[in-house]
Amino acid sequence: MEKVIATIVIIVLTMGLISYAIIGQMGGFRDTADVVTEEESRLNIMLKDSTVVPLSTVKNYINKSSSGGYTVNVDGDTVEQTGDLTDYNDNTLFTMSKTYDEYGKITVISFTLKDQSFAKAT
Repeated sequence: MEKVIATIVIIVLTMGLISYAIIGQMGGFRDTADVVTEEESRLNIMLKDSTVVPLSTVKNYINKSSSGGYTVNVDGDTVEQTGDLTDYNDNTLFTMSKTYDEYGKITVISFTLKDQSFAKAT
């Protein structure tokens, strides 16, 4: 009788450990699915409107602005260094507009905050 009880206890403990490992893996799968859903939403917004760009594009234009001879405005303020953009998360989306002079050269690139809902809390 003791062997039967010991066997049942061992089986229950083994099943508990296995289910605990599986539950942990399922939580990881759910987290990954949430990230994929957020990225899909961001990409859909950018595909539907070609003027919508991520923060990395804004920083790229700022880095090239001195050699390109144009000014970069972010939400109405002129920005000369990417370090000035600490208020924005990497997932932030902006609407970009360009102003040209009479010769077709870009003089001002303006970025307006479009969506910061994808930003992760830090």
